[in-house]
Amino acid sequence: MNNTMTYDAALAFIHTCKMRGGHKDGLAGMRRLLARLGNPERAFPSVHVAGTNGKGSVCCYAASALSACGYRVGLYTSPYLEVFNERVRVQGESIPNGELARLTGIVRDACAALVDAGHPHPSEFEVVTAIGFLYMQACKVDIAVVEVGLGGRLDPTNVLAPEVCAITAIGMDHMQYLGDTVEKIAGEKAGIIKRDTPVVLGAQRHGAAHDVLVRAAANQNAPLWDTAQGVYGNAVLSMRGTRFDYALRGHALRGVQLGMVGSYQVENAACALGVLWALTEKGWRIDADAVRAGLGKARWPGRLEWLDTPVPTLLDGAHNADGARQLCAYLEAFLAVKRVALVCAVMQDKAYEAMVDMLAPRAARAYCACVMPPRGLPADTLAARFAAHGCPAQACASVREALARAQRADVDALVVCGSLYLVGEARTLLRRMFS
Repeated sequence: MNNTMTYDAALAFIHTCKMRGGHKDGLAGMRRLLARLGNPERAFPSVHVAGTNGKGSVCCYAASALSACGYRVGLYTSPYLEVFNERVRVQGESIPNGELARLTGIVRDACAALVDAGHPHPSEFEVVTAIGFLYMQACKVDIAVVEVGLGGRLDPTNVLAPEVCAITAIGMDHMQYLGDTVEKIAGEKAGIIKRDTPVVLGAQRHGAAHDVLVRAAANQNAPLWDTAQGVYGNAVLSMRGTRFDYALRGHALRGVQLGMVGSYQVENAACALGVLWALTEKGWRIDADAVRAGLGKARWPGRLEWLDTPVPTLLDGAHNADGARQLCAYLEAFLAVKRVALVCAVMQDKAYEAMVDMLAPRAARAYCACVMPPRGLPADTLAARFAAHGCPAQACASVREALARAQRADVDALVVCGSLYLVGEARTLLRRMFS
């Protein structure tokens, strides 16, 4: 078949795959697709990262540090914030439109061949993952840092045979797919742990989740790097940066200066350090000064990210209760005496009530919008939830309207939060409005 596609046609094909897929049989479908493509996932070593919160930041830190150490690094994450291409990156640069189109054509033809052979059409995430692996193979990356999409055990990325696995903080999210207890969710995340492969645990807020992960590592004879057993020193948290020392299992790094803010970023960076030190013990060249520089340069847009607009604006993609709790801790630490307005939109399949219950008391007012209908919660329903807490709230017809009204409000700072879809749209609009 002719696999030439335009960029727009490639995106259209990718997004229609969610409607084409049939019954899924675990990872067998992903393995069939990759086999049809020549198994590109075997062309490079990898780091595989799962978790509920923080896994994107851990991937970003690890990729930035490995690049600073001189390696050619691929990065695969989801979802994207502003542009689809962000999901697949090499050396910090998103996949070009032309390459995305070319590789999508190849994957489309492989999907058609599988369907002709009587197999289900691959899902959207399987297709995008295959594109990412093909691109990293074509770019001859030295190592790829790959974020799990959902769960772990049955996630399409779990076909990898990684050098190191990592599992960040686990909380209650995607319960309809992963289970209704933290133990069940942890069990699904633990599905990425491979026999005899080092696994790094980020700080866990739920002891039950920690216990599940430790048992799973022992069952796989996987060397365990539990970052909760590390030692922090000289931690200095500020509104726009973080500095700390960290030591674990005979390894130490002092004077780490992060450009990402929030106390949880110290834990995420420690998890990334665990990954890097585990790689060191497998023979990878990891230079301490390069790691320090790489961690300092790492940026993960939309996570406690400040934009310099007329009213200083903080973007945060907190989209579950644990994320909202971290955002509230940051607000109390650095904006407690400030008048703060919220621009908020949430998905109605998330535990949005708990998020609003935490955020409402910390806001002078809220401007509510709806994103991604029908999945997005109607703006008036969200506004009513804020108003029930005594927080003046206004339902807006669009994110643009909500931002415009909030920028005119008599407040010291604006916080955009509640959904990554909202944060991505708001980030694009604000940069256009005030660039």
